[in-house]
Amino acid sequence: MKPWSEIRMQMLTKKEWIRVSMAELNQAAESNDWNRVCELTECRYEIMPYTFSVYYDKIPQNLRRDFVVGCYEHHGDGVPGCRKALRGLPKNGINELPKAYREKEYITVYRAGEENLDKAKYRLSWTLDKRVALDFYNNLRYSCDRAHNLYKAKIRPCDVIAYTNERKEKEVLQYRKVYDIEVLDYKLL
Repeated sequence: MKPWSEIRMQMLTKKEWIRVSMAELNQAAESNDWNRVCELTECRYEIMPYTFSVYYDKIPQNLRRDFVVGCYEHHGDGVPGCRKALRGLPKNGINELPKAYREKEYITVYRAGEENLDKAKYRLSWTLDKRVALDFYNNLRYSCDRAHNLYKAKIRPCDVIAYTNERKEKEVLQYRKVYDIEVLDYKLL
């Protein structure tokens, strides 16, 4: 059986839901309950911009990495404050990448993107799985802007900020550390 708070949220309109969520968020922050602030924000894209602009600097350091990556996994890639916070995290790839990748000199990553080649290195999200990049290229997973390019690049494991497989995308998060970027011809894959 679902908890009452979850049932109540399902019965609210989206506008009411955001208002209630914001009230809960502010109450948790006033009580210095930063675990609750993180929990309330991570899966609620609509309140992420507010949390990052008002409370991010108050969240204790020991909670920040999981909070930022958790937000990123739940559409935080569309929130400028989340992207900025992710870029500022210490690199932790050696500890987070699957074991088979940790000790390699470099790993191969892929990306489907709408950006031009000269902008690709600034994109945070890459994948270890060429098929995931192809799905995005072919726009099979999401109805967002169509990717015009399919990239292959290299990155050193020690330059990876974070790794997540929350969305089954084998996602490598980095900033300006990919190199030898090349455009792939999807017809040859």
